[in-house]
Amino acid sequence: MSSTEERTMRDAAVAFFHREAPNARVIHELNVGGCRADLAVVDSTRIFLVEIKSSKDTLSRLERQVKTFGKAAHETIVIADAKWWTKVERGYHVPVLEPHAGLYPARYRDHHQLWHFPAFPQPYGQYEWAIPKLSIGQPHARPMLEMLWKQELLDAARKAGVVTKSRWAMRDIIDAMVWVMTGEALARAACAALRARPFAEADPAR
Repeated sequence: MSSTEERTMRDAAVAFFHREAPNARVIHELNVGGCRADLAVVDSTRIFLVEIKSSKDTLSRLERQVKTFGKAAHETIVIADAKWWTKVERGYHVPVLEPHAGLYPARYRDHHQLWHFPAFPQPYGQYEWAIPKLSIGQPHARPMLEMLWKQELLDAARKAGVVTKSRWAMRDIIDAMVWVMTGEALARAACAALRARPFAEADPAR
């Protein structure tokens, strides 16, 4: 069960995404590669996975979470409480959790964002809350498709004209989809499935 503090952070994130990405579906708690994302934000072509670190959390699992999410999503966003930042001169805040999260050095920054909670303006715009810019980069196809259920994969393959059989294992269905479909088509298929799936807590299906 999440703490009151984590729920406050989650509510703030949901409100931000509803305001800044109104066409996206916000999903609470999505299993991804053996980890669980606190939030998934899914529009028609992109998936953002969000991990929330309150002051009561630890960083022991964060590096694994970031690496796992980074393979399956277009963007990974870590929202970290002020506890995980060090204030320096001119009001600038430096995160102390970067080395633990695989967000440092710079080569990890392409599809990962780190946001300060509570949100506030930072010099040079670093660590501010902002919807990631569009990119032609795509997640790894297999980890992205492994977020789907088997029937979702079969339905997506059939819609794309990919020949599969219901008795096939999920890995074989994914192999067939990857062989035939483009990266964009795979992303759209994964997004469509997640936007339609029923969840215990999520925005209405799209």
